[in-house]
Amino acid sequence: LVIEATCGVVADDVLLLVVTARGNPLFTPPAGFSFIRQDIVRNNVRQSVWWKAATGSEPASYVVGLNQTKDVVGAVLAYRGVDSADPIAAHGGMTASSSTITAPGVTTVTDDSLLVGLFGASSLGPISPDGLTPRGGLYQDISYAVGVGAADMVQNTAGPTGEKAATMVRSAPNIGQLIALHPAASVP
Repeated sequence: LVIEATCGVVADDVLLLVVTARGNPLFTPPAGFSFIRQDIVRNNVRQSVWWKAATGSEPASYVVGLNQTKDVVGAVLAYRGVDSADPIAAHGGMTASSSTITAPGVTTVTDDSLLVGLFGASSLGPISPDGLTPRGGLYQDISYAVGVGAADMVQNTAGPTGEKAATMVRSAPNIGQLIALHPAASVP
């Protein structure tokens, strides 16, 4: 799977790589990416997420290795103002087969943490996040009916985030993931 890089990335941006696939393929991330989590709905859909701090010279695209060659989609999201040395504050995932994709709540320990919701499904059509700002629309493979939507928001006060959800037009096996990112330290 070849995924185009996000434009305008600079050194120390935090990159999140998300890959969603129908079935149960194995993913091999590009060099330099560290694993965050993976969730699987039986053998229907699998979603994995990795991160890395951007260098001064990121490639134009990233290649994710697969042991199967179809039914897969991915995206690279870039975040600035995040702690590039230790960005992952908390993460969670939830699976279902419904028209609502739910990411479980996590607990942040730092004010102004960035919450990133990743909503994948073995279905096409709009994935509309509730209470989060959509990021780059829906990434989907129309040949095989698999898609992933991304959205984010800043949680101003540390503490429980509550569940985050997205809705689809029809019921399908799905995965909701929520990742909390530490903000970069303030410069006095």
